[in-house]
Amino acid sequence: MALGHAPTFERTHEDKTTAARLGRLRVNGFVVQTPILWLGHDLDGGSVKLWNEVGLDVPGVLLNACQILEKPVVAETIRTDGAHDYLGYRGPIMMDSGGFLFQTRTTMSATPQRVADLLAGAQPDVGVVLDHPLNPSLKHHHHRRRWVRTLRNTEQMASSVGSCAFVPVVHGYSLGSLQRACADVKRVLGNWPFIGLGSMVPLLKGSNLGGRFRYRRKDGRHGNHVSFVADAIALVRREFPEAFLHVFGVGGTTTILSLFALGVDSVDSVAWRLKAAYGAIQLPGISDRFLSPRRQSAKTRRILQGVEETVLRSCRCPVCSSYNTIGWQKRRLDTSFKARCIHNAWVFLKEVALLRKAIPRGSASEFVAQRLSRSHRLHPLFSRDEA
Repeated sequence: MALGHAPTFERTHEDKTTAARLGRLRVNGFVVQTPILWLGHDLDGGSVKLWNEVGLDVPGVLLNACQILEKPVVAETIRTDGAHDYLGYRGPIMMDSGGFLFQTRTTMSATPQRVADLLAGAQPDVGVVLDHPLNPSLKHHHHRRRWVRTLRNTEQMASSVGSCAFVPVVHGYSLGSLQRACADVKRVLGNWPFIGLGSMVPLLKGSNLGGRFRYRRKDGRHGNHVSFVADAIALVRREFPEAFLHVFGVGGTTTILSLFALGVDSVDSVAWRLKAAYGAIQLPGISDRFLSPRRQSAKTRRILQGVEETVLRSCRCPVCSSYNTIGWQKRRLDTSFKARCIHNAWVFLKEVALLRKAIPRGSASEFVAQRLSRSHRLHPLFSRDEA
């Protein structure tokens, strides 16, 4: 099956101590260095256009097709002008289908054909199938039905999305079902150069449902939600060894770095913006911190203090570098949603850049371990005791 501009992905370096790797995605004239973090952009009013901020280099933006289709005027404008002109952004754009909304809504106006038509008109550089993600709370037959719909959409959309690199997505909550999903995609599309892994969000979050998740590993032992994420990534990498691998809906920096160390080439996140909306900032190797007490989360979120202030003082993001005192720095971040967005996005991207530098130096394992606290849910994946 021919692709419009023949997008390609090539590996350039593989880490010796983790599954992390460097690569180059060539698509529509762009050369994207991987691993890459795509920053999710919200089209609702008040959204921050990070690419317009001096000192902030945005490597890729992610849009939500379902969100666009729910705004008819916006959808028509994007179809007519193209996503790049609509945003005023000259870097690579990925358009996710927004299929994760099927997890929470009983009805949606999006259809495979409507999403494919939007992709063909908007001309993003990477387009994702309209998939039906799984949920740990559902029974096996519901999972099977959702996968059948996803596979049908994959077959329908692959030849009608225009010039973008088309990304099919596999799902499964057992290693057997995930392997069968990979086989289904290869049967429909052949040895496709791009692949996505979905339905990992509930497991990555470690929610009540995710926390109760159990499955049987290859060695016969039972694993949990953490080990399944690692096993699932390894399985998809084996099934599509040369493909560009994307995992959807990742959270903060520690999770992002962990997934890259497990062998993922690409992730997307809106956490930089969501954290800012809650009043929180992110710091390297430190979980969310508030600048002042906030009633809605005073019991669950910590206030910046002590050594954390020292870390913030050394921040060179476009916001923090404008101030020479920690007091004014904190005040600006505390009172401005936009400032928190810029700061968080800069921290996210800086951490990915540091990992990219660590991979060819052979220090990726040490870097990720340094960033993960022992209490972090993904820490067992990188401890020496983990089999």
